[in-house]
Amino acid sequence: VLDLYRCFVEDYIQTIVRGGYEILISYDPPSAHSWISQWLGERHPLLPQSGVDLGERMQNAFRMVFSRGCCAALIVGSDSPDLPTRFYDEALAALRDHDAVVGPAHDGGYYLIGFRRETFLPDAFAGISWSAPEVFTRTLVILRNSGRRVHLLPPWWDVDTIEDLRALALRNGDTS
Repeated sequence: VLDLYRCFVEDYIQTIVRGGYEILISYDPPSAHSWISQWLGERHPLLPQSGVDLGERMQNAFRMVFSRGCCAALIVGSDSPDLPTRFYDEALAALRDHDAVVGPAHDGGYYLIGFRRETFLPDAFAGISWSAPEVFTRTLVILRNSGRRVHLLPPWWDVDTIEDLRALALRNGDTS
């Protein structure tokens, strides 16, 4: 499983670098810095995640990048390794005239969320049951109820089960 995770992360990095975007790698647990650094090197900033749950960790990651002067940022998990570069392009372009961007996953969650610094909404991560199938819907309600103009990306897949992994292999031409 660890080797699979490593491949997913390496695929993400390659896709993002090919797109010409900056990467900040946020990892957990914080004690994994030396392992992550040995694995991925120091080419991209490595910052430990902080927070009690996924929502708080994502909130803090946005706060961190915005405090470093970033004007717009996306968070992408590590479970959609074949996410096409065009989705990153569309997401960042959408943030020019939208407050937020969300990419819904087929399982009810989302594979990407992004904000501009001035439209960041920490509440988008509060009160969410992160393993539930209504994560995307709940997030969208919070964003829209707060008056945010939201751009929706096309649905995409994430890999949570062995069936999802088989579907990933089929999408990418492995029929074995």
